Amino acid sequence: MYRLLSIEDDPAEEAALRELVERYATSHNVELDLAWERSSFDFVGAETHYDLVFLDIDLPGINGMETAALLRGYDSQTPIIFVTNLAQYAVKGYEVDALDFMVKPVGYQDFCLRMNRALRVVRRNAEKVVAVATSDGTHLVDEHDVSYVDIVDHEAVFHMVGGEELRSRVTLKSLEQALSPERFARVSNNALVNIGSIRRVGRDSLTMDTGDEVFFSRSRKQTALEAIGRYVGASV
Repeated sequence: MYRLLSIEDDPAEEAALRELVERYATSHNVELDLAWERSSFDFVGAETHYDLVFLDIDLPGINGMETAALLRGYDSQTPIIFVTNLAQYAVKGYEVDALDFMVKPVGYQDFCLRMNRALRVVRRNAEKVVAVATSDGTHLVDEHDVSYVDIVDHEAVFHMVGGEELRSRVTLKSLEQALSPERFARVSNNALVNIGSIRRVGRDSLTMDTGDEVFFSRSRKQTALEAIGRYVGASV
């Protein structure tokens, strides 16, 4: 399932977009979960990560262009599609690395063409595979399935979301270079965590979705908290 967000202050326009998304999901046999925010205030401070954001430009308070600029300050990857009647801003949209631009009212065929393109990007973002060399061979794992990695007896132990563990002679330094820097944070000399797998941030440690507790080191705590803040879009 892919998580989508619509930021739109007009309920009628949001309903129109939702109808397009649901029709597309049915006809293309893909699971799409569309959330809705009326303004950018809740989105900018939210802890939820989305795979794709539909963003109106003419919003109260923080407008769509300002919202996109704020998002790009901590997230360079999530695709943005502007959905608006302000066609004159199309060129400015590319200044914030917008993927696409749809002018209201949006027709279904036009929507399909743009969604096909968007989902290709979403799938590419979601499917980063890492090769983990172990004593019984090389395992190809999706980085999203790695909860955290720590060093035990001079080996890197990959703690997978489902509870499996893989042991490898790889170093954490090389892993930092191989894994997505937006998603993984070094919390100590001996641990690297998947920020999307964090369930609780404590004073001295993190609780992961495996139930395990991973401790900060004093020297790396602040940098790790800043990385977590950039990922969720809020100060921790």
